[in-house]
Amino acid sequence: MPAKGNIAFIRLSNKSLEALLFLRRFSMTEFERAIIIANSNQSVRSDLTSIISSEDLLIAADGGGKHCLDAGWTPQVIIGDLDSISQSALNELITLGTEVLTYPVRKNETDLELAITLAIKKGVKEVIVLSALGGRWDHTLGNIMLLAHNRFEAARIRILDSNQEISLVRAGDTYLINGTPGDTVSFIPVSDTVVGVTASGLEYQLDNNTLILGATLSISNKLVSRQAKIQIEKGLLICTVIRSHK
Repeated sequence: MPAKGNIAFIRLSNKSLEALLFLRRFSMTEFERAIIIANSNQSVRSDLTSIISSEDLLIAADGGGKHCLDAGWTPQVIIGDLDSISQSALNELITLGTEVLTYPVRKNETDLELAITLAIKKGVKEVIVLSALGGRWDHTLGNIMLLAHNRFEAARIRILDSNQEISLVRAGDTYLINGTPGDTVSFIPVSDTVVGVTASGLEYQLDNNTLILGATLSISNKLVSRQAKIQIEKGLLICTVIRSHK
């Protein structure tokens, strides 16, 4: 131990120094967008590589950390109860500089909900979620329904899976879909009724329509231009897009 008043210097390996600098950049950086990797059985390599930039906040939800490693990307944070990632993979992330936020197994939120909450607290305006579909149906449905959580109103959240996208339209927002003519667009109510649905740029136009929970009136519409615009007056509406060209 150094004498009182002296400064102790610790020799760090290059990898350890890089990890400390990585964490420092995370703590000091403001992010506009977060990409969250969940823990389904889907590979994220292609989707993640095609959308990520150096300015994104990359968060792994528990076993999503292994997906990040497999894709060659280091998340700034891994969050969850960590029951779905091996100790060796976790150790590798720690060595690379990933911050670990551990929660108990018995908790009131899924790991994905914790990850989205963290992203919102960091002030992001957009969240993209990968590897959230497939596998267990309860997790798949729960992950989709997280889009409607009232605590997440501050950001636009999208779930991506290859050429398919799921997002939420809220009352009072103007929601734009950019794509290619021929892309399939569907609307699915997640409230009892969705009132005042108006959509342009689609093969079947909607003009102040009311959509009812459980009805399939608005399934399998098509883009007829490169952009569609959707507005609703009341309710919550899931929007899915299947792109004809990825």
